[in-house]
Amino acid sequence: MGKKLFLALALLGTYFVGCSDGESSSASSTEPSVKTEASIDSARYTVVIYGTAEGYCDSIIEDAYKKVQPLLKDSDVRILVSYKYGVEYNEEEPKHFTGKFAKPGQLVTFELTEDLDLETIKENAKMAGDSVMMSDKGLLSSVLDYAADSLPAQNYILLFYGHGGGFDYDNDYPKDKRGNSALKKSALKESHDVISAILYDEASTDYEISYQDGLNMYEIKQEIENSSIKHLKGIFFHNCLMGNMEFLSEIYTLTDFIIASEHELAADEMLIVDFIKELTKEKNGFQNAMESFLDNTRPHWKIEYKEGSSNGDLMLLKASEIESFFPIFKKIAKRLTTLYKDESMVPYINGVTNNAYVVDQDLFFYDALDFANQLAEKTKDSVFVASAKELKQAFDKLILKKIEVHYDEEHKLDSFSLSVLMLFHDIYNDKSVWGYANKEAYEYTKFHKETGWGEWLDLNTLFSYGNPDEDD
Repeated sequence: MGKKLFLALALLGTYFVGCSDGESSSASSTEPSVKTEASIDSARYTVVIYGTAEGYCDSIIEDAYKKVQPLLKDSDVRILVSYKYGVEYNEEEPKHFTGKFAKPGQLVTFELTEDLDLETIKENAKMAGDSVMMSDKGLLSSVLDYAADSLPAQNYILLFYGHGGGFDYDNDYPKDKRGNSALKKSALKESHDVISAILYDEASTDYEISYQDGLNMYEIKQEIENSSIKHLKGIFFHNCLMGNMEFLSEIYTLTDFIIASEHELAADEMLIVDFIKELTKEKNGFQNAMESFLDNTRPHWKIEYKEGSSNGDLMLLKASEIESFFPIFKKIAKRLTTLYKDESMVPYINGVTNNAYVVDQDLFFYDALDFANQLAEKTKDSVFVASAKELKQAFDKLILKKIEVHYDEEHKLDSFSLSVLMLFHDIYNDKSVWGYANKEAYEYTKFHKETGWGEWLDLNTLFSYGNPDEDD
């Protein structure tokens, strides 16, 4: 075990289970016991699965463990799992714990091998509960350091497993800038349920104020940059709503490829299983393997969307192309702020905002390309027309492969891109649950700094708290 992980996990009060040779540490020991291998072969791929989900979801990832194990026989792929189990139930809406290989609230970290006895996980892990968050400083970087030390590979992939919410102004802001050490309960009671950017933790739930802690986009970047890996071959967001411009703009420099969904991600264990399966068969590079993965997983992946009559997508993105979007969005934002001051243009822009495809109404996520296309069509403005064409070309380069389904008859769009935030003035200038303005959080993002998108959000008055039709 690498020294950094040993120290970090000892400080966080957890154990490292299942060393790289498949053995486990002793539950009675006060420190992790580790068997050091004489030599460690370098794999083609090491996949780090890092996550947490609600207790009723834990059976899904356990099914993935079981179905992945046979795929690892004679393969050049190694898997390191660092996963925190959910709590036993939700007090407001009981959803019982479904895990079998660990107890509620346990944090387990182990190498998944073909012959690992999964029953040993619960015997050797230590309770974490609300004392250890997957967002704790140094935890993710320590897990990545261990992967580099003990599961070395030519390529590293980080797979986040758990819930996600895209950019969220209540969480995606540096915690040391919040200004208050405790939550403002009066503000929280009046707010919507808080969804952090990624991996919100059921064990941290405060039912009185509807708050859960999680891992924000700045923490993801810092943890990866602070690790010995620093740059990954791929990041797979097995989370909802992470195909979001604001979020991806913070982390795109950390990886070559990104797998993410603009919509809520409906998936059982087979996404992970099919993903690992293609890696074990890979002969012509990661991109080709991931394109095959999307093709082969689609028949099963689409089932839940069909049953729920909902839309969905999953995309393979070339991360380096994200940067090309900044000047395009900057032109669109600048033109919006100019034209929105012209009363004759306001009805056209409001009409577009009313009719563009909304990915998530509660979070105000809009499909970016559809919004740009409708601006061009409705206003006939030359800047919008040119920018929409540029944006389409940029998305063609960014999205290497995608699968999508269109089962929602009420909300239709021929093809999906990525989401962008479309707040209006009142919410943009509201206070977050921590007391700082939502505007402060948004204008701290790289996306705003590069594009000035927040200036448009600050002007957007399509809806207001005093609007009698705001519910519509």
